[in-house]
Amino acid sequence: MRRIILWIPNIITLVNLLCGSIAIDALFKEKYTIVLILVAIGLVTDFADGFVARVMNAPSSIGKDLDSLADLVTFGLLPSMILFHLAEQQEHSTWNYLCFSVGICSAVRLAKFNHDARQSYHFIGLPTPANAMMILSLLLFVVNEDPEISQHSEVLKWNVVFFSRIIYSVTYLRAFAILSSVLLVLPVRLIAFKFSKFTWDETKHQWILLAGIVFISVIFGSMALFWMMLWYLLWSIIWYYFIS
Repeated sequence: MRRIILWIPNIITLVNLLCGSIAIDALFKEKYTIVLILVAIGLVTDFADGFVARVMNAPSSIGKDLDSLADLVTFGLLPSMILFHLAEQQEHSTWNYLCFSVGICSAVRLAKFNHDARQSYHFIGLPTPANAMMILSLLLFVVNEDPEISQHSEVLKWNVVFFSRIIYSVTYLRAFAILSSVLLVLPVRLIAFKFSKFTWDETKHQWILLAGIVFISVIFGSMALFWMMLWYLLWSIIWYYFIS
């Protein structure tokens, strides 16, 4: 019975894997809302499996490996297929396979994370879930795109133009894929919500990060995801390389 209970975190991890697998099928059926919902569930389970394992005192090597494998599908392979799918809608080309560099670099990122003791309280390279959210923001734009941009504020008008130029250009989509791949393996420190102490001095950079995310969500609403991830990158670099 105890052995079955200890598998609960792994079952949660497998839900993440299942969500990513079904989302790939939904993507090519152009059921984009379902893709977004499944990835959201994947994000929740990606957090929950580790939390439950700690609460139950049930960490395991197989759980760590399963977590990476699930993340590779949901936050590595699926995002690369999203970019490939959007690129193919504009132009059928062998060059569109560049989009799969995201999946390859995600695998490298996850493998390094499993064996890198330096990432106890910060990340090195963009985490795969954060990278996936940057790419998911493109699909989110497709779902929420409003052709009546004249009704938007100036900021939202500019936002629509920005995303339209990326999504409807194979050149920008390929460039987005390459940039995304580089960020995954770039050896830069990024903020993680892991704590050694709960004092203001130890956590102020995380609170400032959250405050910025809230501010961005107020300005951009449902289209805030990309700008949240960009803020995360910029503030992490500012904090680790210019302040701390």
